[in-house]
Amino acid sequence: MSVLILSLLACSPSEPDVGLAPRPASSSDDLIVTPDPPVGETWTYRWAADGEVQPDLVGNTVPAVRTTRGERWKVTVERQVGRRISSPGSASTVIQNGAPTVEASIVEVRGGLQAVVWASDPDGDPVTVSWAWELDGQEEQANGVLPTAALANGQEWTLRAWGDDGELTGPEDTATFTVGNQAPVLLAASITPREPTSSDLLDVEIDAYDPDGDALTVDVSWRVDGEPLYTGTPLPEGTAPRGPWIDALVTVSDGLSESATVVAPGVRLVNVVPTIEAARVEPPALAYGVGPTCEVDGWADADGDPETVQVRWFIDSILWTASSSPSGTDLVRGQEVRCEATPVDDVDAGDPVLSPPAMVLNSPPSVARVFLEPEVPTAADTVSARFETVYDPDGDAVTIQISWLVDGTEVAETYAGEGGDPDGEVFPGVLARGEHLEVACRPYDGQSSGVEVYADATLVNAPPEVTDLDVSPNPPQAGVDLVPVVSTFDADGDPVDVSIRWTINGGNPTAAPFLPGSAIRSGDLIAVSVTPNDGIEDGTDLLLTNLPVP
Repeated sequence: MSVLILSLLACSPSEPDVGLAPRPASSSDDLIVTPDPPVGETWTYRWAADGEVQPDLVGNTVPAVRTTRGERWKVTVERQVGRRISSPGSASTVIQNGAPTVEASIVEVRGGLQAVVWASDPDGDPVTVSWAWELDGQEEQANGVLPTAALANGQEWTLRAWGDDGELTGPEDTATFTVGNQAPVLLAASITPREPTSSDLLDVEIDAYDPDGDALTVDVSWRVDGEPLYTGTPLPEGTAPRGPWIDALVTVSDGLSESATVVAPGVRLVNVVPTIEAARVEPPALAYGVGPTCEVDGWADADGDPETVQVRWFIDSILWTASSSPSGTDLVRGQEVRCEATPVDDVDAGDPVLSPPAMVLNSPPSVARVFLEPEVPTAADTVSARFETVYDPDGDAVTIQISWLVDGTEVAETYAGEGGDPDGEVFPGVLARGEHLEVACRPYDGQSSGVEVYADATLVNAPPEVTDLDVSPNPPQAGVDLVPVVSTFDADGDPVDVSIRWTINGGNPTAAPFLPGSAIRSGDLIAVSVTPNDGIEDGTDLLLTNLPVP
């Protein structure tokens, strides 16, 4: 058994020869085990600080943040070659004071360039910071701020800074700044005028300067309640709405650089009250049935608001209180009507203007319709003009003047209503077939005439008539010829022919100018029918019946 153990020990790899770097190590340094393991070997690391094992550290490095000045750190290392493990090798070191570090930067501020230095110490020691300015490689006497007056375009300034913790001075850090164009400075901006109206041009006044003395331009972005409205200055008339807040974002530029943006305090557009020059009632002469309207002249609103007018009506100087304007049916002859017009916008009302009076005059009467009766007359008819809805709004009595025209020529004038038949008027003349009869009716109330109404018709043929019918002999005699005795009339004066039909004892009619005696026997019952004709149309039959033969 002892021989086997000795053989295994003789085969174990030698312990590693290790060290810690850097040496000496400070609290600002990472501790690193040297050397690195050869290829093919695995090294195992165990760390301890002041004798206390650090189980979470298993690599060959301890970060500087884990170390503290004065601590003793030890590392134990084992080599593994294949399955063989060496005896441990070790190295240790005491952590020394860590030097402070600084971070330098140069910041542009109003008035010049500001040196800004951040310092830190790994041991938490207080750090004294020192710095120096260099211009183009030459050290200059200056404080923490380089004044604007010391700067010139194209200069290259370097800030060198370092820290000291009372024991060690840390490394320097530098920052470089090349002076270029200096941006202009905008101190203040305001909108003018402070109480604008819609007719004003809004502009911006500024307080600004350029350190290099360059000429400045102004950039203005107008806003309404924070939303973009217009870019440029001045703000054109009518661009800004009335009511919301209007402000402006203002910058100035020297052509190379812009200033910081300044917000010009907001303003609100003041409403301009609308005006009108005059009001009038249309039509200027009123009558029953004619509704008045109120018209205005000279509307003006500097804000560009749409024309809106509130109207009140006065009838005989008494305010019309109905919710709607007076209509034509509300007016009575002799009344005096005025309107009062007040211009308004969605904010204010202007001064009211009263119109001159408009008089309600007499309202003419009317006839809804005139028609001829019969509507298709003949020379045999009595033609009359009849009316529908004779009306006078003022309640006056109405007389209707009737002009009768035949073939376009007035042949008679009659009157209806007062002094005539209100239901119609008979044509006082004689008419003939083919003539064109026209009637024109104009109502009159004693002051005014109404609108004429018309009716017309062309006379058609008047059918002929059998005015009388008899037979001879009467009563009929057996064996004696029976002759009709006929009287006719034609209103148009046309010659009249007649057609005669005979019936014996209800048999079939026989057309003949007379009934021969050979056809007549005692006891027969005879009837005769006569139809007139004027060459245009037949007239109405006339029948003579129940003629007994003794």
